[in-house]
Amino acid sequence: MNSKILGFQSYLIFSLPVLLLTGSFLPDLSIVLCGIFFIILSIKNKEWHYYLHPLSIIFFTWCSYIVLRSLLSSYPTTSLESSLFYFRFGFFALSVWYIIDKNPNFIRIFTLVISLTFLVVVIDSYIQFFTGSNLLGFTLFYSEVYTGNIGAAHRLSGFFDDKLILGSYLSRLLPIIFAFITLQYSNSKIITVLSMLLLIATDLIVFISGERSAFLYLIIITTLIVLFVKKWRLLRVYTILISISIMTIVALNNKDVKNRMIDYTLEQLNIISLFSSTNENNIKLSTDSNKKSKLQSYIEGDLSFEESGIGNNRIIVFSWHHQKHYQSALKMFLDHPIFGVGPKLFKELCKEDKYFDEYSCSTHPHNTYIQLLSETGLVGFIPVFSGFLFVCFIFLRQLFIKSSNKMISSINDYQLCLYCAIFVTLWPLVPTGSIFNNWLGVIYFMPIGFLLSSYRKRSDINN
Repeated sequence: MNSKILGFQSYLIFSLPVLLLTGSFLPDLSIVLCGIFFIILSIKNKEWHYYLHPLSIIFFTWCSYIVLRSLLSSYPTTSLESSLFYFRFGFFALSVWYIIDKNPNFIRIFTLVISLTFLVVVIDSYIQFFTGSNLLGFTLFYSEVYTGNIGAAHRLSGFFDDKLILGSYLSRLLPIIFAFITLQYSNSKIITVLSMLLLIATDLIVFISGERSAFLYLIIITTLIVLFVKKWRLLRVYTILISISIMTIVALNNKDVKNRMIDYTLEQLNIISLFSSTNENNIKLSTDSNKKSKLQSYIEGDLSFEESGIGNNRIIVFSWHHQKHYQSALKMFLDHPIFGVGPKLFKELCKEDKYFDEYSCSTHPHNTYIQLLSETGLVGFIPVFSGFLFVCFIFLRQLFIKSSNKMISSINDYQLCLYCAIFVTLWPLVPTGSIFNNWLGVIYFMPIGFLLSSYRKRSDINN
């Protein structure tokens, strides 16, 4: 009976790279079932060490806190929607660790599944780019951004149809895939060449997809690999140089890509306006816009970005609408610094006069740490940010080991790739989805299970 449950658990996790292409429901259902089976088997076999791991204790204590904060919030029913069952992601990570301990073939099979899925997604994206539709008939998604042509573009979505998360999927899974390739095929020249081609292909697709946060993740991952992962260091240097050359050619010849990735980014950051020699446009109003706010006039196309004066001659944090979200969320934090307003309640309280500003409301603040500060306060923020500091410590420690040549036990390339995946999840200086998002939660916690297992079986992993 135990072997059948383990087999079913394994298949559920094998399927996750594919299920993530379908949306959030199926991967979420998969990890819930994995967690339930893990609880049954671990309790039956009295394997308490999974629960007694320091990370498990910290995580489940944090989950208890956010549930309690929801219960004591102004809108407990709404808040509990995100916090009540968040613990499922912890059990998912533990179930991955558990299956690796029990199934010696798990990592080998999972490597094949995630690599093949990733490859199919990349190929399908190129088919959509060159033909206008992918293998399922999904066409390029037209993203009309605010006013004029700046930022408006035909965007790649691949298997995700109208959800523009293709770049996020590829950039977040890339270091996980290379962790497994390092572990399973570190001495294969053929795999090394194929990996080089896959890196270049992925770089270009993420760039073409127009997802700027995903592209930033790719830059961060590249930097970490070049600095720390000796197996892929030179390979990544060669591939990024080739990728940059191809991206430059694409940007010069594809108006949509250039508009989205270059022109729109410079406009949103207010860089062009900041260094403009003329500031008189900042007070210009069209005939029909003098009864509206300048921001509203910009949204409706009556004023250009420079004419609206939104930037006020300063660099904007990511974009003006992100900045509005952050300002509103930070006001909530300042009013409730210890415990926050409650999980998932930014969208409710941003409507109140004391927090409301034009276009400041959204479903969440679009930054993990600002969301934690506003919704869970310092009590909820500190454990997550401490995780980021710990990963930073791991990388700094690697630098110390390399520079000092001291005989200190270092972390191998497999683990470093997994830490890269966790690092981009915890990186603070980028717009993000909600920390309580089901789809993102699966990707966030996947590498944690493999990393926990790697420390238990350190002797089985080759440097």
